[in-house]
This record gives sequence, structure tokens and C-alpha cells, in this order.
Amino acid sequence: METPPASPQASIRSIGTTPSLRIAPSTFQFFPSKSKGYVSRLTVKNLLDKPIGFKFKTNTPHRYSVKPVFAVLDAHMSIDVHVKADTQPEAHDRFLIQSTALTTQEAQGMDYTAWKALPRARMAENLIKCTCLQAKPTKLGNQIPSPSTSTSSTSSTFRRERAPSEAGFSSDGFCSPPQSPTNSIFRRLIHSSSDASLSSSSTQRSPRPPAAKRSLDDSGNTSYVVPTVTLILLLLILFILYGPERLYQTSLMGTLLGSNGGKSIMSTTLGV
Repeated sequence: METPPASPQASIRSIGTTPSLRIAPSTFQFFPSKSKGYVSRLTVKNLLDKPIGFKFKTNTPHRYSVKPVFAVLDAHMSIDVHVKADTQPEAHDRFLIQSTALTTQEAQGMDYTAWKALPRARMAENLIKCTCLQAKPTKLGNQIPSPSTSTSSTSSTFRRERAPSEAGFSSDGFCSPPQSPTNSIFRRLIHSSSDASLSSSSTQRSPRPPAAKRSLDDSGNTSYVVPTVTLILLLLILFILYGPERLYQTSLMGTLLGSNGGKSIMSTTLGV
């Protein structure tokens, strides 16, 4: 059963000056039950070296259920008293606890009938007030800020402190999330590997170029670039075999160089 926190204690004195019972807390503190109604609890302790009997009474018995309503405590013993209310307790509700010291013989044969037979003058009486709490008290005195509040304040501070050149603003005006050096390295490796795979696949799909390399000149026409050393060696071989006039008439050179290109190359090479 739910229990409220401890509150100041109260002591009940017998006819003499020595306290006989201690009640903690000093009032019935009711709070909503998890199931239905309201509940409260207090502890009654015997402060004497001999048995004590006690009994609870209330001015609204139809509202409250007390367990136990009557009991006998041995020397220095204690017991918890639980009270349940079906409706919300009111400020004018009161409990009366009656107690008296007993002999060993009286304590052994004490029951509800024997209690009613005891003289009223022997009993000590004490009133116990009732209070109603809207919720069960907690020990947390300070509120913990919500994660959303902390996150928003941290984000705003981050946006104010970073320079515009380093923040990496997106189109909506907010900062891009910071990136660690490790993530940047991984991203570069992924891009380089993807580029290498694309280049290798394109190389496999494209046919192998011919011996003469094809390129575009300034006018946009396609021309063949032949290595200079190879061309000079070829011209020297043909010159030795056929002579200057025969060299120009060779169909192979006419095909490679054309009529105009052949004359210019021959003139440059032979010094004509």
C-alpha cells in the first residue's frame, strides 16, 4: 500500500507524566491510490516497558476503513495502521486514538468486549487530523530541462559562434552538421574508388585506339598525329630506296600525308 513521507511525530501521555505511545506522522496524510480512493498510513509505537492497548475512533465511520482499529502492543513494540477512504477526505474529519497501559493478565485476555469494559478514566486520548494531498510527494526539488530545450539552445549557440565562411549554410539558412576528419577521408576514398571503377568500365567498353592518334584541330576537323621520329625514319628509308622524285609519287606517302602535306614535309626534310 502507498505511504506518504514522514512528518513530525506526536506522543500520547497516560494519566501520569511519562509518554506511552508515539505516532508518526502526527496526522493522517491521504493521497490518491493507484486503484481507487485515498490511502494513508501511520506508525504507532509503545514507549513503555509494559503492554499498551489502543483503539481508533472517527467522526465519519462511513467514509474510512481502519486496519487494525484495535490492538495490544507489547513493551517497545510498534505497528503500522493503514486507513483507506472511498471518497476524498475533508478538513473537518477527525480520528481519536484511545490508549491505556495494561497488566500482563489484561493483555493476554484483552479483546473488544474487555476493552469496552475498561473504565474511561484509565484511557489517554489524542485527536489526529486529516490532510489530503493531490499527488504523492517526490524528493526531486529541481526540474531537469527537457532534451528538446537543451538541444535547441545548443544549436542556436553553435550557429552564432561559427563564422559564415566555415558554417556551410544550406539554402534554408541553417548550418550543415559538423563533419569529422574521419568522415571526410572515408568520403574521399569512396569517391576516388567510384571514379576509378567508372574509368575502368569506360576503358573496357571503348575500343582500342589505332596506331595513329585521332584529335581535333582548332578548326574542328579530325586529323591524325603521327610521332615525328617515326615519320622522319620512314622518309629516310624511302629516300634511300627510291630517291626524291620517286618518294613523292609513292602511293603510301600520298595516302598518309596528302599532296600538300607531302610537299611541305619533303621540302622541310630535304631542304628543297
